[in-house]
Amino acid sequence: MSRTNSPLVGPAPRAFAVGCAALLASACSSSSSPMAPQQQRTPAPIADFVYASDASGTPQIYWSHNGASTRLTFDNSTDDNPKTAAGRLVFTSYRDQDPEIYISSIDGSSQTRLTHSVGLDDEAAIDPTGNHIVFVSERSGTLRLFTMDATGANQTALTTGSDTWVPERAPTFSPSGTQIAFTSTRSGISQVYVVPATGGQAVQLTHEAGGAFDPAWSADGSQLVYVSATGTPYLRQVTVASGETVDFAQDTAALGQPACNAQMCLAVSGAYGGTGNIVSMSTAGGSLKHVTAVSGSEASPAFVQQ
Repeated sequence: MSRTNSPLVGPAPRAFAVGCAALLASACSSSSSPMAPQQQRTPAPIADFVYASDASGTPQIYWSHNGASTRLTFDNSTDDNPKTAAGRLVFTSYRDQDPEIYISSIDGSSQTRLTHSVGLDDEAAIDPTGNHIVFVSERSGTLRLFTMDATGANQTALTTGSDTWVPERAPTFSPSGTQIAFTSTRSGISQVYVVPATGGQAVQLTHEAGGAFDPAWSADGSQLVYVSATGTPYLRQVTVASGETVDFAQDTAALGQPACNAQMCLAVSGAYGGTGNIVSMSTAGGSLKHVTAVSGSEASPAFVQQ
C-alpha cells in the first residue's frame, strides 16, 4: 500500500486483525467495538477528554484529567460514544433496553434521556453552542442522520442528498458549528462526506478503496482525520477545501476512532479488534503514548469542550 507521509511521526503500538472493510453497509463505529480487560499502565497527562471503558465490567463513561480518570455514569448497562461541548455531555445508553441518547452536565450530573424511538439512537454529537445535537437513528428503518435541540425537541431527519435507504454514520460538528462530517455508503462503500449543519447536498471528500470511517475535525476546521480501511485500518487526513488526502502520520496502522485538538490527536489501538487502548499523537510529531490508567478496554475518546 502506497502512502504519502505527513509531518507527524510515531510508531503504532501494535497491529491487529480488523474487519472494518467487511462493514460496507454501515460505517465502523465505536458502538461496534468489543471490549475486554486490559492491564494497568502509567498515563501521559494531556488535555481533558472523555471516553468509554469497561473497567467496571460494563462500558461506562469516564473523564480523564491530568492522567487520572473519574467515572461519570453508574448503571448496569452499556454507556458509550461520549461527546462534549459548551459544558454538556451527550452519550448513548442502553439502560432502557434500547440504545437512546442522553445529555448531562459535563461532570455527569443531571442525566436526561432525549430520544424515545424504537430501534437504535446512537453516535450523538453536540454543536459548539451546546444547543443542537446531531445523531444517527434507525427509526426510519435505516441508520440516518437526525438533528434535535439539546432539550430533545424538534427531532428531524437531516437532508444530506442521498436516498433514505442509504446508511449514514459517525456525524460530528465542525469547530464553527456550520458543517457536519459523517460517513455514507451512497457510493457503494463507506466514505467521508461534509454537509451544511442545516442540511443540503453533501460533498464527498474521500475515495478510499477499502472505505473511510470515523471522521474527526482538526481544531481549525480545515481538515478531517479519518480511518482508512484499505488494508489494515490506519489514519489519514483530508483537506476539506481541496479534497487532498495524505497519511496522517507514519506507522498509524491499527489505530481508529480519532479525536483532535490544536496540539494533538487521540486514537484507539485495537478500536475494531477486541481490546482498545487510547493513545495520543502530537501534531508536532513524536511517539505514541498511552493516556489512561484504568484496567479496562477503552473506546470513543473525545476532548472536553467547556
